[in-house]
Amino acid sequence: MDDTPECRRMSEQTTAPFAEDQPFRAIPTRIGRYIVGERIGMGGMGVVHKAEHLETGATVALKVIRAEAATDETFSRLKREAKALGSLRHPGIAVIHDAGTEDVDGVVTPYIAMEYIPGAMPITAYASKLSEREKLELFVRVCRAIDHANARGIIHRDLKPSNILVDADGVAKVIDFGVAKVVDAMTQSLGGVTEQGRLVGTPEYMAPEQVRCRSELIDARTDVYGLGVVLYEMLCGRMPYEVSRRSPLEALRVICDDPPTQPTSVRPGFSNELETIVLKMLAKERPRRYQTAGEAADDIERYLRGLPVRARRDTLMYRFRKALSRAKEHNPVATATAIMVIGIALSIVVGVRVVYPGLGLAARYVGWVTGAAATAPQTPEHVVVVGLRDPEKLAALGIGSIDPGDVVSWRTAHGKLLERLSMCEPRAVGLDFRFLSCENAGPLVEGMRRLRQRGIGTVVGTQTFVRPGERPAEICPEIIDAAWGWGAVAVSEAPDAPFAVRLATMRTHTQARCASFGTALFALSRRPDAEGFDLNVSSDGVHINYVGPSESSQIRDAPEYDRLSSIDLGRSPRDDRRGIGEGDVIASAAALLGPWALEESAPYTQVMSDLLDERRWPIERLRAWVRGKTVIVADLRPGWDSSRTSEGEDFHRAYLWASWLEQALRDAQRADERGAWASTIRGAKELWNYAHVVIGAALGSLVFFFPLHRHPMMAIAYLVAVAVVMVVFSVGLLRFSGVLLVPLLGVFSLWTTGALCILFPRPLQV
Repeated sequence: MDDTPECRRMSEQTTAPFAEDQPFRAIPTRIGRYIVGERIGMGGMGVVHKAEHLETGATVALKVIRAEAATDETFSRLKREAKALGSLRHPGIAVIHDAGTEDVDGVVTPYIAMEYIPGAMPITAYASKLSEREKLELFVRVCRAIDHANARGIIHRDLKPSNILVDADGVAKVIDFGVAKVVDAMTQSLGGVTEQGRLVGTPEYMAPEQVRCRSELIDARTDVYGLGVVLYEMLCGRMPYEVSRRSPLEALRVICDDPPTQPTSVRPGFSNELETIVLKMLAKERPRRYQTAGEAADDIERYLRGLPVRARRDTLMYRFRKALSRAKEHNPVATATAIMVIGIALSIVVGVRVVYPGLGLAARYVGWVTGAAATAPQTPEHVVVVGLRDPEKLAALGIGSIDPGDVVSWRTAHGKLLERLSMCEPRAVGLDFRFLSCENAGPLVEGMRRLRQRGIGTVVGTQTFVRPGERPAEICPEIIDAAWGWGAVAVSEAPDAPFAVRLATMRTHTQARCASFGTALFALSRRPDAEGFDLNVSSDGVHINYVGPSESSQIRDAPEYDRLSSIDLGRSPRDDRRGIGEGDVIASAAALLGPWALEESAPYTQVMSDLLDERRWPIERLRAWVRGKTVIVADLRPGWDSSRTSEGEDFHRAYLWASWLEQALRDAQRADERGAWASTIRGAKELWNYAHVVIGAALGSLVFFFPLHRHPMMAIAYLVAVAVVMVVFSVGLLRFSGVLLVPLLGVFSLWTTGALCILFPRPLQV
């Protein structure tokens, strides 16, 4: 509420009018052409007497201004009232007969002669003996009278029961237009002497724009509000606000800010539709009220006829918005803090528990960040791919009995490939194929043993997750004995997230950690001399602990370990095909496909049938191509085990492992060069992840204090800008230090908090 000294002074004056027992000068027996009779009323400025016209004998109500209140402003108000009433012709508005001044004991005293209303009673007193329907029918006639005045540019501004009188025949008359606001329909200029910042009227019945001293906002909707207070009092027998025991300024604050008491809570059985009509008339904001008294009368008549009313109840969201807006206005710091806490809670509960695992946002986001931060060449340095693409060409090589239609017969060619690789000093070999039965396993096992004799290990892909050291039932025992390790080939958590590879699982009941194909191949590539490895899955990554060649029964402690950052750590539904139980923890990472993976281009990919042709690929050439690199042998037949990028490009899923492994080995080498053991991306610890959420919520709550929040588009632009800054900071940190702070939760919290602030701006202007 406006709190200018003038407004404060006027509020105190208006809420403390002249007392009825205050001494005043006696009224003479004759004023003008009227014989003064008994006193029938008293107001803040004067008294009203029953009087008789000298010539006609007509009875009138003579309003005489007290000498104590006779000021220039009082003269102007009485003159304005006479002019306003003189221009109105409606059965619900008291008629003015005459106006003038009289010298009373040397004091010029103005008076006005109005229609006399016999047996007049304030409308609330008269309505106390009526039924609800009769009350509403009476009130509709009052609304029509006020609508008549408003339509002619006259705003009453002081509607209260004592200014709406009902005679003995039940006819209601609106009186006392002394503080009316007159609007010139041609020029839109204001008549009268009421100035900006002056409080005019009776506060208990005044609209918020009146008590805010906003004269320029006063229009027909102001009278609608006053009528709403009168209707509330008629129907409920009390005022919508309890202000009688409050100080003037506190009373005005209640009128501006506090919602009216619900009629249904005051009077049991009160109709919900009627309550909606009353509350619409009492809306704090002018646009939410009926725009004219006639509209209110129409809706009441619809209610009386049993038709649906046009008013609509306030929604729960609107009431919550109003409550939060009031809290924000009176205690912004506490409210902003509460919103920030709500943002944090929603981010943790919804973001971590629902959005992250369900949509794979973390993997997608980190894939984008790592792509944006990539500084190394886009060509692989540590990985090459050998693909089976045309089985018919294998049969033409004369290696052995190979039938293009018999998958088992292809093992002869795979065994020959491993035999050739054993002479070429690769760092490790991964067999990403699924025919692991014992049938025709001899050539394959022999090739793996020759690699092992040269200190080169082999990792084989499996369908299910199996703990390192355990013997997977699906693989031939001879293959198990020949292989260095094995792991599940699981390259995607969901069909809509093809760029997420699974690193490991942790079983809920036994806490057993199981490796994926890529994790096992990474471990072998990092430590070809190790006898094996073990895993530890936690929120800050997948830790790989190596078993040394001379300590085959013990696990080495730090720093003899690598850490693969767990980009997304969540619980998975039961998947028997993958060996995943209900609620098992899944650690996943992003695989950023390079152009070489999408194009399957040489020299980073070679076809198996070409490498087995000793004339095209002599051993010296093959050695130069694979020396010091990890070789992934995959099935690249067209349409077999393929996927598609968001841009619609087809690629084989083996390249997800190849791309991820290239990135992991490259970053691990950089960490070694800095003298530290690490792996792909050194992710933030769990504590920092939660700190990021708090930072995001704090930034979001800053919107609460910005004037931009009055313009939602500007506030949204601010949120976008801050979110971009957070992401850019994360990319920069990754680029220059190899540490990835995952700010997605912080961005999520930022948007949650910012959206709450945008939804709940300052209280709406009246």
